[in-house]
Amino acid sequence: MPNRGSRPDLVCCCCSNLTGCIVIACLFGTARIIYAIGLYMLLQRSIRYSERAANIFIGAETYLGLSLIADILLLIGSIKKIKGLLIPWMVSASIWIGLSILGSFMSGTFPAIIGTIIGLALTIWAMVLVAGGIKEIGYETSNSMELRRV
Repeated sequence: MPNRGSRPDLVCCCCSNLTGCIVIACLFGTARIIYAIGLYMLLQRSIRYSERAANIFIGAETYLGLSLIADILLLIGSIKKIKGLLIPWMVSASIWIGLSILGSFMSGTFPAIIGTIIGLALTIWAMVLVAGGIKEIGYETSNSMELRRV
C-alpha cells in the first residue's frame, strides 16, 4: 500500500473544507452584492455633487467587483477541485483585512472598531477554512496520483 499523507484537519464544523469553501463563497459573494447596493444607495446624492465621494464610490465598487470575481473563482475552484482558483480569494481576503484595519483607525469610533473586529475574526476564520480546502485538494490529488501508479 502506498504511503499517503495524513488527511487535512477539518476547519469547518461538520463538513469537508471544500464544502465550507462553497458556503463561504456564496455568503461572501452575497454580502458583497448587498454591500455594493447599500453603498450606492448611501452615496447616491453625494456622487452627483462631490468629486471626492465619486472617487471613493468608484474605488469601493471596483474593489467589491474584483472581490466578487474572487468569490466566483473560489466557488468554481471548490466545486471542480482546482487549487489555483482558491488563491485569488486568499489575496482578496488579505487586502480586505488590511483595508478594514486602515478604515478602523481612520474612523476611530467604537462601533466601527467593534464591527471591524467581528469582520476580521470571520475573515480570518474563512481564510483558515480556504487554506484547509487547498490542503484537501492537494491531499486528494496526491492520493489519486498514487492510486494511478499502483
